[in-house]
Amino acid sequence: MVSGLTWLEIVADVPDSTPNVPFDPRKQSTANLAIDMFNLNWSMLDADIALTKSFHSLIERISYWTQGDGLSATACLKASITVAELLATEDRGGDVMLAIQAERLSLLSALLETALDTENDQTETPLLRELLEGLKRIVESSSFPPISSLRHADIPAIHRPILRILFLIFQSLAAHPKADLGVDNLLEDAIVFVMEAADTILGNVLRGQDCAGDLGLVIGSLCGMTKVVSTHVWLDKMSETNLIGRSLEIITRTKVFGSTTPGPNGQLSFVPSQIPLVLLLHLALAANPLSAEKLAVSGVLSAYSDNGIALAAENGQIVPPIETAPYTIHGSWYSMLLVVKALLSSLQDTHSFVRSDVTPFIRVGIEQMLKALTWTGEGPMTTSALDEMQVTLDIFYGISQAVTGGPDGILSSIGTPLVELLRGMREAFEHPLELSETIVPSSEEEHHSLSEELDALADRQAGIDLVALLDQTKVPVIAARVERLLRSTMTALMTLVNLTRVWPALKEGERLEQTILQSEVSFWDQHSVVIANTQDETVSMQSDPVAILNDLGIVMSSLLDRSPATTSVRPILYTIYELSAMLSTAQIFTRHAIEPEENQDDMDIKMGDEKNRRTSLGNGGNLKELVGDLMTLLGDEETGSEGVLGWLRKLVFRTFEQPE
Repeated sequence: MVSGLTWLEIVADVPDSTPNVPFDPRKQSTANLAIDMFNLNWSMLDADIALTKSFHSLIERISYWTQGDGLSATACLKASITVAELLATEDRGGDVMLAIQAERLSLLSALLETALDTENDQTETPLLRELLEGLKRIVESSSFPPISSLRHADIPAIHRPILRILFLIFQSLAAHPKADLGVDNLLEDAIVFVMEAADTILGNVLRGQDCAGDLGLVIGSLCGMTKVVSTHVWLDKMSETNLIGRSLEIITRTKVFGSTTPGPNGQLSFVPSQIPLVLLLHLALAANPLSAEKLAVSGVLSAYSDNGIALAAENGQIVPPIETAPYTIHGSWYSMLLVVKALLSSLQDTHSFVRSDVTPFIRVGIEQMLKALTWTGEGPMTTSALDEMQVTLDIFYGISQAVTGGPDGILSSIGTPLVELLRGMREAFEHPLELSETIVPSSEEEHHSLSEELDALADRQAGIDLVALLDQTKVPVIAARVERLLRSTMTALMTLVNLTRVWPALKEGERLEQTILQSEVSFWDQHSVVIANTQDETVSMQSDPVAILNDLGIVMSSLLDRSPATTSVRPILYTIYELSAMLSTAQIFTRHAIEPEENQDDMDIKMGDEKNRRTSLGNGGNLKELVGDLMTLLGDEETGSEGVLGWLRKLVFRTFEQPE
């Protein structure tokens, strides 16, 4: 007698023929029915797969036209709820159903691309809650656990569409928060899944596997989660994994490769594709005060100081690319600096952090950081170079705020480079035509716009001045670059104000010789004879830090007088004007107080008289002339400003016995 299992084997062996059961019509009929049902079920399954793939393809093709359309978004959201409910109630198991479930999840993610478009802020909370409830059951499913495909590479990657779905949800909620949605409870299992997935994927990266696609999805989900979910919820879940430790180990293993543009100033090199993603995760953690503390104590800056990127920075070999390119060493170095800046902003005890972590990191990268500040006002101005300059200045400013008890060591390292940067800014602002020609476009579109703007400026009958370069309606590309230069100037001045202890010098009469600024041109040979050449004296006068500050203030004052009241950069212009005057006044007071007694009558400083005195006391300039320029900057009682500038004017006139 033939068993049922044997008959199934026969059916499986002869799928294209009808099995023949001799001498038993009843068994023949059963066999025929079994093979018909098998073929029917398989055909329906095949049709189900084909229909799902076709609908998925349709959604992807029409997403371009439905983007930003409110009605389409609502319709797709309702369809997504239906699909999510179907997926959540699927109880048929097996490898074939797993593949189908993965395809259905891909369809759901395609629907949500339109349904959760960040441009649409009309998403209804009840519908979104229904979607999250369905997603919750999908994630916690025992039939199709999403983490299984990460741990077993031979099964369909069901985790990938789920990570994509979570990324879209977190992105939408970050753009349009729903306070009454109860995300913490609805997505608790999803949070656990994302953390486990991140830990697993980072472990795979350490083992040398190519996980760039998965890593991008999970990092995107993590970054969105930090903005949407309560910090204590996701931070507790993250503490149960080794996510930060694995990410730091990836950083320390970083090796730089490739060289497409060798040159005298360095080379354009690249890093593995996972490095920018890991740094993006660190940036998201550093922006949150609680997770920033955990990241800091984990030794993030120690890892940043010990890798191939840090080695290139130590030698000043990182070159900003002219156009945006993926995976460049400059992009990763810039991301590291952004993390340092975020940590300085987020942590409460920044003084201890600066001493224990930031200072060793700065020692490693100081060559590259100072290189970022070497813009003379004449060289090419690329977007990537501006990015690096601004974040470097932000870090120095953060350090200047954290340091207390005196500027020793820090000012001596970065004071002169900051003065030289201000000198370059002065040159640029005093020569607007040359400034506009230094701008290097970062894309073809920007190149076209910049060419049109330069042609329009060339046709101006009234000539080109800095006010024209700040017109955002007529020259938006140029105006954006000039505004960034103004912001960099403001940050450099604020840093120097902190490091030179301007307020104690002005309000309390503190006079510290080590707070006197000097420029590179002021580094004359202390054993040389007194300079007598008039041209050299003029050059030295122009390079005097106080003269640079006075000139910057005068340029800003002129801009404030001539620019429209509606100009968006007026607050920046006024801040630079005010800071320049404050810093110049404090420098003059300090230099005047510690000059040799015999030189205070005529206020003339003779360079070379004292070999052991800091050459910055003279800086090649005549103190009397500098005071006169400062008085011109501050104005008289009738034309001068009130507030801080008015107070400075009274201090200067009273100190140097000039009647108002």
